[in-house]
Amino acid sequence: MDFHHVSHARLCLLCAAALSAHHALASSCRADSAFVSPDSVKSSSAVRRAADGVIRLAETVLDALTIERPGYSLALYPAASYSGRSGLALGVMPLLQLRSHRLPHPATLTPVVLISTKRMFEVQCDADVYLPHRVDLTAKFEAYKQPDDLYEVGSWRNKSSIARYDFSRRMFTFEALKGLGESGPWRLGLTADVDYYSFSDIEPSSQQVSSRAVSLARSGSGASYGLGAVGGYDSRDNVLAPANGFYTRVSALAYGRKRALGGAFGLAVADVRHYWPLPLSSVMAAQVYIGVGWGDVPFTKMPTCGGTRLGRAIGHNLKYVDRAAWLAQAEWRVPLFWRVGATAFGAVGNVASQARFAFSDVHVMCGAGLRLAVFPGKGLNLRLDGGISNYGDKAIYFNVREAF
Repeated sequence: MDFHHVSHARLCLLCAAALSAHHALASSCRADSAFVSPDSVKSSSAVRRAADGVIRLAETVLDALTIERPGYSLALYPAASYSGRSGLALGVMPLLQLRSHRLPHPATLTPVVLISTKRMFEVQCDADVYLPHRVDLTAKFEAYKQPDDLYEVGSWRNKSSIARYDFSRRMFTFEALKGLGESGPWRLGLTADVDYYSFSDIEPSSQQVSSRAVSLARSGSGASYGLGAVGGYDSRDNVLAPANGFYTRVSALAYGRKRALGGAFGLAVADVRHYWPLPLSSVMAAQVYIGVGWGDVPFTKMPTCGGTRLGRAIGHNLKYVDRAAWLAQAEWRVPLFWRVGATAFGAVGNVASQARFAFSDVHVMCGAGLRLAVFPGKGLNLRLDGGISNYGDKAIYFNVREAF
């Protein structure tokens, strides 16, 4: 499930500051030409002062919402999101970053609570802790309930919902990684996943798909418990906003099921990323993702090629799912001014019924986004991304941290 959050106050300030800075820069360039009237100079000075005033006001508001201490930084923002899936959602989003001379990297905690106009309620919390002796811990808890659309498994154009239903889910994932050797980039560890999910009030879109819709929803109900191994290579210069280095992660989990129509299943994921520094303090990032499932995989756990981190052009992360998925994406990240940055990204991907991937009729996605540093110089950003695809999908995502 993907819900995406952004501060209304920050978004408005971001837009106002960007517009004012753009006009100030244009006016300044005109004032530097050989023939400039006194009125033009006065006008450019007034615009620059206005831009400075907007930035000072933005800093004042952000400072009022942020507490900075030697050992931690805390920001408390209103949160909002909108999608056809959940409607308009409002809530609160605290961001906490903990620092200590005993920790190699700051620990981050990002909880959020949202309530929407379409009866969606969500509580979510992500935690990343980096301990001494090269031990990294990652945990995520998510609980929500909302009306949702049900899609059949597979990938084709003009795909439409086959049913509406009420979806409830409580999910907890945990991962512990240990660096091998004193300072090498290799890591090895364990990962666990507990997922409770249920469907109710199933309303098929037509009589023809009624039995398929009910069967699909019931096959996805129940609970699953997964445990597996994870390993990888990480030479990134920053774990939150890398500008250089290589990252790879490979995991495999075996799942058992309880109170569900179906048996055991397994999931394997390979995630490879690379980051290059470019001129203008910009960064090029690239990722290749592959997910494969086997056994009686419920559709709620199947690999996907959409969502807030993959492609960012498909608004419903369960619209295109199957036993296997692949995606390749690249993104250019460039700082603009003050705390603001911008991105442009593109991706191709697809899902398939087996691990022999088809490269015809792929999803081609592209988009752009804005970034706002929550704590300047510390790598934690709010992001606003919008994307479209050749299948006619489109999405807008608000979230914390980079997509990859």
